[in-house]
Amino acid sequence: MERTFLAVPVPPRVRATYTRFREDARDWKGWRWVSPQNLHVTLRFLGPAEAAQLRALRLALVQAVRTTERFTATLGGGGTFGSRRVPNVLWIGFDEGLEELVALLRAVSQAADSVGFAPEKRVGKPHLTVARNAKRQALEAWPGGIQFDGFRGQALPVEGVALYSSHLGPAGAVYTQVWTVPLAGA
Repeated sequence: MERTFLAVPVPPRVRATYTRFREDARDWKGWRWVSPQNLHVTLRFLGPAEAAQLRALRLALVQAVRTTERFTATLGGGGTFGSRRVPNVLWIGFDEGLEELVALLRAVSQAADSVGFAPEKRVGKPHLTVARNAKRQALEAWPGGIQFDGFRGQALPVEGVALYSSHLGPAGAVYTQVWTVPLAGA
């Protein structure tokens, strides 16, 4: 069994912006940056899953999103999760399409619940996680603060829901896209 999750894939141009952002922040010691190829918008963490359960999930997702039209979300500012002084996570949010992403997240969660995945304790806010505070540094330790301007206005096409598997290796997690269920019109 491998760890799995459902997410919206991120296009190469957003990954390129992220790579520049990460290079500009290279002086931020103690932060673990997400690998550009691992960027995604998590909709539902599933955990370990058997092949039969994943097949059932795929069928449930096809039904759950059959009338959800593809759309474009627009990246906006960002923020942190955790305490204001010593945050845990740095993330990029959405200026447009957030309502549609939340609706998609709910549909995906209902499909996962319907095939026996453990219900989520809380509904998350769709975002791109870009870094984790590995050394628990205080916010004041960030040289020049956080500038998310390069992301603002970038389009993120939402055309389907992808199943990813996660494998922990010596260089960190590696995410592999297993399959995608397209949205209507995709």
